[in-house]
Amino acid sequence: ENCFDSVTCVSTKRALCGVVHIAFALRLALEERNIPISIALECIIVSMLWRLNRLDECISFIHNDCLNSVVSDEDISKYSLGKIIFAETILKMCSESPYSSSSKKFLRITMNYAIEVLFDCDVPNLAARYLLDSGLIMDAIKICERSLQYRKSNIDMHEIGPCAQDFFATTTKVASKITDMNERVRLFYRLSSFLHEWDADAVLSRSNDGINFQVCVHNQFMGDLAAGDDNSVSSEDDADILDGRKYSVLSENVPFPDELFGGEESKEAFTLRKLYGYPTPFFSFFDLC
Repeated sequence: ENCFDSVTCVSTKRALCGVVHIAFALRLALEERNIPISIALECIIVSMLWRLNRLDECISFIHNDCLNSVVSDEDISKYSLGKIIFAETILKMCSESPYSSSSKKFLRITMNYAIEVLFDCDVPNLAARYLLDSGLIMDAIKICERSLQYRKSNIDMHEIGPCAQDFFATTTKVASKITDMNERVRLFYRLSSFLHEWDADAVLSRSNDGINFQVCVHNQFMGDLAAGDDNSVSSEDDADILDGRKYSVLSENVPFPDELFGGEESKEAFTLRKLYGYPTPFFSFFDLC
């Protein structure tokens, strides 16, 4: 609920309006004198416009006026850092904003702008972390997949971005609010497909002979899913390989949410456990049919 709807907060609203007025006046004075505008000042303006619910004005300012200062070569690294902080401010603001119909357009536009700024600064995984913290799993996955294709530097993708454990924990939290179990299964299949590219070391397991058995299982289940067969399971030979193998790093740090899939002994939990490298109870192929 917006506190400015209350009469008792009128004085606070007036104070914030005064801050915005002063900030705009200061910005104009700097611009007229060709002095680089502090990104901290622009952060203040955006934050205050958002707090005052002047969303259209905020969008216009972000797209038409922000981050337009011309800086010297020696100051470019500092300015890039400032741009990152500015984008983080926007993403934090979006993550704290109530997702109502009136703010939906604002959130999407400002979030996309911040993501593009972080891509320009070659740190898109910061955006993925904020999206994931907000429970926007598919948006976070898309950002990470895009960053895998367009990264411009050798920055470790996981150093400042979400890892498999972050994705798995958030997906579990989101899935717990989904009533349809088939939807939960599809969500975890989608995450598995992504994590095998993004953070494979965390979800893959190896048998004692060094052969990655999970690649075969993963490809089989992805093919079954594409064919619409959500209940398919691996052969008994695949289950035999479980003996004596090491489990995934993910399984050592995050418990598997069997309760979301009908319990540990359900077919869905069995297949998903194998995809993520978790230990599974032994079943024969006929037990699971």
